[in-house]
Amino acid sequence: MARWLGEAHGIGQAMCYWIIPDSGTPIVQSTVQPILRADKESETVKAELAALDAAIASKFINQPTDEEINSIIIPDYLQYNDADDDEFETPHFEPVNKEAEMPEADEFSHKEYDKYILAEVLLPKVDQLVLGKDVGRKRDANDNPIGVAHANPIFDTCLYQVQFP
Repeated sequence: MARWLGEAHGIGQAMCYWIIPDSGTPIVQSTVQPILRADKESETVKAELAALDAAIASKFINQPTDEEINSIIIPDYLQYNDADDDEFETPHFEPVNKEAEMPEADEFSHKEYDKYILAEVLLPKVDQLVLGKDVGRKRDANDNPIGVAHANPIFDTCLYQVQFP
């Protein structure tokens, strides 16, 4: 049992998440599942969650006050400055074989690249979670993908076909 911290961008496969177990050290997992609503209401799960929260809180040496949190100053070298973007252009190299050249990002269509295709997901089915594999986007009668992709998964409205074992 652990607390979910959020999506782990750029780590592992498409759907990896940061979680914090009772050790207090955040880790990345590709398989996470929520506690079912019926289980959340049981006293044993409530006690386990309280023990988890207490174990995580005990790992913090000093609990910061609200005043301390608000007084944190982020150093300039850690702050994002979009004026510096020109300094970090990717150098261009000529490939030895023309076939080995990487196509430009604009040459890909959403049909060719989708970060969720072939991702393994746990989905609720009746009163249990079942592992399935995302095999493609759902399409309307005109073969247009249903939904709009978004960088934030909360706002992503794409529908996918999932294959179960």
